Amino acid sequence: AAGFLVALAATTTGALAAMEATPPDIVVTDLMMPGGGGGREVLRRAAELPGRPPVILMTGRTEEALTDELIAEGASRCLQKPFRLKDLLAEIDSVLEQRR
Repeated sequence: AAGFLVALAATTTGALAAMEATPPDIVVTDLMMPGGGGGREVLRRAAELPGRPPVILMTGRTEEALTDELIAEGASRCLQKPFRLKDLLAEIDSVLEQRR
C-alpha cells in the first residue's frame, strides 16, 4: 500500500534466502526470529550483500544499551515495539533518503 515491493519471511533462514535471491534496497527485520541467528544474523549477512542494504531492526526489548550495540553492529535504526505503521514508514523513508 505504501508503494514498496516486499519479500516476506517468517524465519531467519527464509529471510536469508530471500535476500540472496533478490538483494534488497532495505531490510526490515525483527531481532528475535525463529530459525537460527535471528535479526543479528540477517544484519550480518546483509552487510555482505552487494550495495550493503541498510537494516532496520525491530525489537520489543527496551534496553538502551541494546540499541547502541545493534547500531555499533551495523544496524541503521532500531525501532521499538509497539509502533505504528506510519512510524515504520517514516524510518524507512529516512534511511532510504540518507542513501540517496
